[in-house]
Amino acid sequence: MDRTLWLLFFSFLKVGLLGYGGGPASIPLVEKEVVEVHHWMEETEFADSLAMGNALPGPIAVKMSVYVGYRVGGVPGAVLALLGMIGPGILLMALFSLIYLKVKDHPKVMAAMKAARPAVVGLLLWTAYDLGKPILLGAGTSLRSSWSLWLLAAASFVATTFFNIHPALVIVIAAGIGLLVY
Repeated sequence: MDRTLWLLFFSFLKVGLLGYGGGPASIPLVEKEVVEVHHWMEETEFADSLAMGNALPGPIAVKMSVYVGYRVGGVPGAVLALLGMIGPGILLMALFSLIYLKVKDHPKVMAAMKAARPAVVGLLLWTAYDLGKPILLGAGTSLRSSWSLWLLAAASFVATTFFNIHPALVIVIAAGIGLLVY
C-alpha cells in the first residue's frame, strides 16, 4: 500500500485516539497533522474546508477526515482516514460503556468529568484563534476587507449565539455575502 495512505490512516488514528471532547475539540489535532506535520493543505484551505464541513450535517472531525483523506489519497484515502478517525472511538466507547455505567455516580468520577469540560472550552477558543488568524489578519488582506471580515465574524457569532440561527444557515448567508461583496 502507498506510504501516503498509511500516513493518512495513522495521522487520523492519532487524532481518533487523542481527540477528547468530541469533534470540535479534535479540530486542532486534525489541523496540526494536516497543515503543520504533513503539509497536505495550507491554513486557509483548511479553514475553507472546515467552513464547508460545518455547513453539512454530522460530526465535523469525521467529515474533515473524509475530505482530507479523499483530497490526499482519493477513495482509499478517504476510507482509511475515516477508519483511523472513528475506529478508536468505537472500540474504546464500547469498553468505556461497560465500565462507566458501573462507576458513573462515584464522586471522583463526577469530579474528573467536571474538570475536563473547561479544558475542552479552552481548546475550542484556541481553535477559533488559530483559524481566525489567517482569515482575519492574513497577508494580502486590505484594511477594508479586514474590517468587513471581522464584522462578518462578529455577526455570525451574534446570529448563532443570541438568535439561535443554525450554523449551516449562517455559513450559507456568509458565503452569499462573500459572493456579493468580495
